[in-house]
Amino acid sequence: MLKSLFRVAEEHPVLFINVFRPGYEETSERLLKSVRARYYHMHEEIRLGLLDESHSEVLLQNLLNIKGFPTPVMKRIASITGGNPFFIEEIVRSLIDQGAVEPKGGGFRVSARIDQVEIPSTIDDVLMSRIDRLDEDTRMLLKVASVIGRNFFYKILVDVADTVEDVDGKLAFLKGVQLILERKRMQELEYLFKHALAQEATYKSILTKQRKALHLKIADSIREVFAVRLGEFYGMLSFHYTRGEDLEKAEEFLIKAGEEAMKASASAEALNYYQDALDIYLQLRGDNTDPGKVADLEKNIALAYYNKGQYQEAVKYYDRVQPYYLMKLPSGKAATILKFVNSFIHLLIGLYLPALKWRRTPSQKDHDIVNLFYIKCLAMGHVDPKRVFIESLFLIKRMTRVNLGQLENGIPIFAGASLAFSWTGMSFKLARKILEFIKDKIDEDDVKTNIYYQTDDQTLNFFVGEWERQRFDDDLVELGIRVAEIFSISNYTIFHGRTFLEQGKFRKAMHAANRLQEMSLLFEHDYPMALKYFLKAKLLFKYRHLPEAVKEAEEGIVFNKKTRLGTLLLGLYSLKARMMVLKRDIEAAEDMLSQAEKVMAEMNVTPCYLSEYLLGRLSLEIFNLEEALDAGYEDKIAVLSPGALKTAKKTVKNAVKVASDQVEAYRLLGTCYWITGDHKHALQSWEKSVVVGKKLGARLELARTYQTIGRYVENTNVVRQELAGMKIVDLATEADRLLKDIN
Repeated sequence: MLKSLFRVAEEHPVLFINVFRPGYEETSERLLKSVRARYYHMHEEIRLGLLDESHSEVLLQNLLNIKGFPTPVMKRIASITGGNPFFIEEIVRSLIDQGAVEPKGGGFRVSARIDQVEIPSTIDDVLMSRIDRLDEDTRMLLKVASVIGRNFFYKILVDVADTVEDVDGKLAFLKGVQLILERKRMQELEYLFKHALAQEATYKSILTKQRKALHLKIADSIREVFAVRLGEFYGMLSFHYTRGEDLEKAEEFLIKAGEEAMKASASAEALNYYQDALDIYLQLRGDNTDPGKVADLEKNIALAYYNKGQYQEAVKYYDRVQPYYLMKLPSGKAATILKFVNSFIHLLIGLYLPALKWRRTPSQKDHDIVNLFYIKCLAMGHVDPKRVFIESLFLIKRMTRVNLGQLENGIPIFAGASLAFSWTGMSFKLARKILEFIKDKIDEDDVKTNIYYQTDDQTLNFFVGEWERQRFDDDLVELGIRVAEIFSISNYTIFHGRTFLEQGKFRKAMHAANRLQEMSLLFEHDYPMALKYFLKAKLLFKYRHLPEAVKEAEEGIVFNKKTRLGTLLLGLYSLKARMMVLKRDIEAAEDMLSQAEKVMAEMNVTPCYLSEYLLGRLSLEIFNLEEALDAGYEDKIAVLSPGALKTAKKTVKNAVKVASDQVEAYRLLGTCYWITGDHKHALQSWEKSVVVGKKLGARLELARTYQTIGRYVENTNVVRQELAGMKIVDLATEADRLLKDIN
């Protein structure tokens, strides 16, 4: 049985370590030594108590190996613990505490007391039975520690438990019986409960009134003991004041803790602090709330969501804040169009007649509104692209009224305005004009502005196909990480990664995907992880590592459903559809495209991700055409071809705004023409695919175009012998050369 357990552990990657830690007394240390050695790498399922009773008995028999251990007691322990190692360990320690198991001749044997002990039926019971056997002062010390938390600093414990004598001796005893452990943290001596359940059981044993008093006493102690470095303890103070029900102070320190967490880029913590602060403030003030205070807290909640990459939630809170800043949006369609045109004119004047704009000194309100709404627009990029384009122009109109150089973050924000035009494909010319306008205004030492500019410039280069202008700068990525500009540096990384992908630079593209994952883990930020899933799935698909690609796409779909980044979810559904076509699982491909269409129905999609859907739909339609062609079903081809050609032309039209997809779009259009018998237009489309592929240096898709032409034209009576300056008979050889050169 044990061999099978080890085999299970070896076959699963998720392991737990060191279930039974060293310590306790010398006798129990020897008793548990074999346990630690034998089960150091036991599978997580054992740790979680997922073994049945028979497994538990075998486990106990092999682990305890105590002479004379009664079978009924063994069965009772096995039944109660269900194989949970922590539970088993605590029961064994309890038996030793009670003298039911004792050392004998270098080993262990059962004493006469074994028949008198009662085996507790729950983990809480066994823990409390151990705690209840402590003397009164030691038990009181442990209770104070449990109120401080799972971890507790020595200085605070001593200060709060001021009536307990010989604290050091009692702590040494508690360490010896393995209830607590010792370590150094934050340059302080700190203890921690060996298991969270021990802390919880102790905490629950304290009367509610006494708990509240202890929480407040602990908070006061923290403020006194750590007065010089109190900023490190705002979160702890907010916790204890909340539990002590001093809500005024709880609100104060929750806000301070949120501010400190934001400074440290700990967005998840900041979000919790601000949400709790808002709840307490509303609870305390009722109908007498200050709208400015509420707006400030909601703005901070929005920013915390943004910094986590949870953009839909961020936009929701920014919308709630918007009325306070008197930045009202037009309600009707006609009013929206009128304001849009008006804002667009102001932008053109600002770019082409700058002497008429950029004059007024910005007020504090200008600073607040511009910074707030710029971040809101960034958050909307993957949530509602159409809306971001419209609201970006409203923001730009306001910016053109003031001196750009005097506006806080004015230059990087205006540089970001180019994204509204390149990302939505509305005007690459205006996107370039905006970047040229601010280029000579950038301070070389301004890290943030340089990151924004490089990211926006690189994004535009990707869409228009000016890839020779791109140079991936790892140092810039490091700078972006250092100043926590995660949104910009994530975009910088993925668009470089996508360029590398098309150029056939597999390792560099994979490096970009890995950098995105690092950013996500470092900052607990969803956006770079969502991009990682998309980039890696696309990379693996393009290089035809299908099993890995499917796995990555499926994991990405689950992740993006949670984060609700609609554009990336659409991209992953569409990518997986194309994978399913290659695997000839047409039903699954149809399902993925159906899911993609549901996402599209809920939002306005940018050309970048619309292209993914169109390529997925077109791939499926071409598959159906080829099946009909191979089977000689001319009637079916006649039925299918109009729809396929319509999709193909739409794909090519959309790809004008997404250079990376042009080679493939023209190739698939040519394939549609060929299957339907229009060889002239097929060759023209394939030639465009080749010309664009050479211009871009898109080696991967160019090689596939060569393969496609060779496959269809071979053994036909096509009069044309050359295409884009190359002999058609040589295309297959050239495809092999390109594919071999891919790294």
